[in-house]
Amino acid sequence: MKPSVLFISYYYDPYILAGTRNYYLSNMLAAQGYELHVISRENPHIDSFIKSKSIQFYPVKRWDYRRIFKLLGFRDGITSSLIKSQQFIRWGHRLALTYPFNYLLGEGGWFYHVQAIKMAADLIQRKKIKIIYSSFMPLNDHLIAGKLKAMNKELYWIGDFRDLIWWQTDNRNYQKKWIRNMIHSMDAMTAGTMGIGSFYKNVYHRDIVTVYNGLPNEKATIQTSGYLENKFRINYSGRIFVEFIKNNSFFESLNELIHENLEFKQDLIVVYSGVNKNWFKEKIVHFGLGLNTLLKDQINTKDAWNDMVNASINLIFTWTTNEIQGFIHGKFNECVLIGNPLLCLIDGEMDLELQDIYSSIPNSIVLGNNTNSKIEIKNYILDIYSTWKQVNGNPNYSINEHVRKLYSWEVKAKPFIQIIENVPVI
Repeated sequence: MKPSVLFISYYYDPYILAGTRNYYLSNMLAAQGYELHVISRENPHIDSFIKSKSIQFYPVKRWDYRRIFKLLGFRDGITSSLIKSQQFIRWGHRLALTYPFNYLLGEGGWFYHVQAIKMAADLIQRKKIKIIYSSFMPLNDHLIAGKLKAMNKELYWIGDFRDLIWWQTDNRNYQKKWIRNMIHSMDAMTAGTMGIGSFYKNVYHRDIVTVYNGLPNEKATIQTSGYLENKFRINYSGRIFVEFIKNNSFFESLNELIHENLEFKQDLIVVYSGVNKNWFKEKIVHFGLGLNTLLKDQINTKDAWNDMVNASINLIFTWTTNEIQGFIHGKFNECVLIGNPLLCLIDGEMDLELQDIYSSIPNSIVLGNNTNSKIEIKNYILDIYSTWKQVNGNPNYSINEHVRKLYSWEVKAKPFIQIIENVPVI
């Protein structure tokens, strides 16, 4: 009989980017015969997307800074766009990861923390659960799992990092000693890419298993209207790490193209939606692209999905440093499933892991976001544009079956299954 697994997952939702990894991972486990128990924040839509009888959901109330903002009248997701100063962003990021803020008011807050531990302790005893799983972020999920591990030494704790806690190994603002002790309490540690895993390995000197995300199962419908019809659309949906995106090669390339090719200028529309609208607008205005741009605030996942479906090219900005590689954008897997051309631009040194990942995706390319890549950026955009013109704006791209199988959760999560299968029987 396969063991039951308890997920501590504040985010658990196929329509919230931070919740997709845990949602699809648990569904894959359920399909393979595991019984899943998921402790998460309350979600009024939960019944609409839990399809498996092998997944039991346990909602917990929350009281955190996000709820406070919402009570003050700010819509969900607005907190990032409220902050203009990069220095204030860095300070806020440190605060969100610092005890006791991450415990009292960080995502979930104290109430979520206490109630989740109480509920989990009861489940562990009643359901005889031997394996627990938590994923950063938020850090609160790891804090909860760590306390459960301390209360039940026989528990096998898998700690996952789909994101980075900090961006320099020598950054002392994040209570490294305290977090080090927490991480060394984990029985196994997983990461979303090899690059992220290598960063943690260099800091904590322990083995980390890479578990890539598989493809989502959602479908989008093509919805075009108004002046977006018959437009060559370059789309960016989601967050841009503006702290690291210093080069302007993409915007410079577009500026040159619209001056070199009048027909291209008439056909082009750049669509951005997300919390970095103001940053994107500054670039657009500076490089004279205002008449070819549509800017949106942060939109829901389904609307963002449809923007990506309707794009001629989906654009992703990412970055590397001397210490960080493998920082794949959260929208990557959605773009892969959609199958439209995908342009990834990297600030910093070229990322060999991302190059390898993109090499299997048809009509896609990863380039440096620097002056040396401008000719390649322009040629790539013009090649896709030429195809778009030849078929009257309807190229009908789609994912091929080889890529679909390669990026299935059953394939990508095999290392996770191996961890569970090797858990010692007590």
